[in-house]
Amino acid sequence: MNKKILLMSIVALSLILLMGITAIATDKVYFGTFSKGMENPYCVEWGKGAESFAKSVGLEGHDKIFFCGFDSEKQLDDLRAFVADKGPNCTVNIDPNQSPDVRPIVELLESKGIYFVTQWNKPEDMNPWDYKYWVAHITFSDYDSGYNTAMEIIKTLNGKGNIAALQGQLANTAATERFRGLEAALKEYPNIKLLDNQSANWLRQKAYDITQNYLISYPKIDAIWCANDNMALGTVEALRSQGLAGKIYVTGCDGIAEAFEMIKKGEMLATVLSDAHWQGGIGHSLAYKAYKGELNPSSLPKDKRFFKYQAPLITKKNVDIYIKNYIKGMLKYDWDNPFPSDHKIPIKK
Repeated sequence: MNKKILLMSIVALSLILLMGITAIATDKVYFGTFSKGMENPYCVEWGKGAESFAKSVGLEGHDKIFFCGFDSEKQLDDLRAFVADKGPNCTVNIDPNQSPDVRPIVELLESKGIYFVTQWNKPEDMNPWDYKYWVAHITFSDYDSGYNTAMEIIKTLNGKGNIAALQGQLANTAATERFRGLEAALKEYPNIKLLDNQSANWLRQKAYDITQNYLISYPKIDAIWCANDNMALGTVEALRSQGLAGKIYVTGCDGIAEAFEMIKKGEMLATVLSDAHWQGGIGHSLAYKAYKGELNPSSLPKDKRFFKYQAPLITKKNVDIYIKNYIKGMLKYDWDNPFPSDHKIPIKK
């Protein structure tokens, strides 16, 4: 009888120790978020989403965000340093600076056995299901975003007028797809003339400078289409300096708080919302579940490893709803559901 009690005690003690070791290992997990520029409110919101997810799983303070300043080599250096520091006890949610950067990112993380999620950028010939640790790729239909914002301009101009465009990074998937959407809209309306298009590399100051040059070069300009909100904000600032804010229509993409306010004031015409906060958290949710063994990426169907969502169009007609939700109140995100069949931006009407 005493031997039986002793054996049971040993088993119980072993289980307790095993649980303790597991808890300690889990406590060491860090979430590495890699985005572009800290001067872009969209990228900052990505980091807040990662922070929100870490807090939701009891690992507050275990999120680390790295901004590469639109420098591909810096992003790779930061990633190498993070992985070397944290070893296998980390997950990565990354917006590759440019599409060609995905290959070295994947090769590094696969070689180190790090579960990770990419967003926005990837080459067409690379997919998560061809790899063990690449859990998923998440993006939005950038073609539709570019097309829909362009159509808002065209509709407002009654199908006739002169516009200019500001592109993002030229080797960036989101930038090229959004511009392709603009071009498709213009083909449908030959009386809308594209006067010029230049890359402002997602940057507000560069957009400001280019817009100033547009105003000098093209006295009769009706609208400026921008591939993201940060550039749209720089464009509006340039128009303000000339007393033209609200007189020349401006559109963007991303759905940052300042853009909502400008739409409400009439200084911007439209944007789309991709929900940076959700993106910042959901990438880690997927990777963390794989890390804990709660999901096996290799057993998932392809539609659970490559997500492409639709970003809603925000105009003056519906902007108050988004201001209420994204500026005046913090939404609750369901980080436990990493597989929404169709990600809907959470809204309280």
